Amino acid sequence: MSTVEERRRRRLSVLRIVTDHGGLTAEAIGRRLGDVSAREVRDHIRMLRAEGRAIVIGDGGHGYWALDAIDDADRRARMVQLHWYRTRAYMIDAGTLLRQIGGITAVEIAQHALFDALVPAEGDEKLAERPVSMRDLASLPIERRRGVFELLATLLDGIARDPTAFAIERAALAERFGPVFLSKPQAEALAEAKRLLASIEVA
Repeated sequence: MSTVEERRRRRLSVLRIVTDHGGLTAEAIGRRLGDVSAREVRDHIRMLRAEGRAIVIGDGGHGYWALDAIDDADRRARMVQLHWYRTRAYMIDAGTLLRQIGGITAVEIAQHALFDALVPAEGDEKLAERPVSMRDLASLPIERRRGVFELLATLLDGIARDPTAFAIERAALAERFGPVFLSKPQAEALAEAKRLLASIEVA
């Protein structure tokens, strides 16, 4: 059996244990797998989450639960809220530490977090292989960067709907990126020019 297939099967075993025996810690899950390290169990859980499995931390901050295996709607909602608060607190603390010890700006931290949240993982992709810059992002297939594009489109749509933002921020974008961002009249003029060119018959 290949290493990739072995890890896939072990990952599915972790999912089964979390689903059937919610509340176990990574150490306890590892023992059920046959003395697998807690670090490896957490890696499998990270990959399961990347694959779309909703696995959250327990109410007291210990143990893992498969959200789909919890029937009580109120408990599910409470665990989601607790996970949200826990994740936000972790991100704020981690960002503060990165700025202090790594000289990383808030914009860079936000960019990394954005890519991690919106760019889907592929297979057993390691953290070091994840995109960390716009250049990395641009080199990915269009499908993998769709989430970031949708966010950009939403931001630009918001700017277009706000007269003040449109006047100030669109002008700044146009000055910085030139013809990449066209005004609506410019876009309409360009479309009309293309239509006229297309209607011309070459003798």
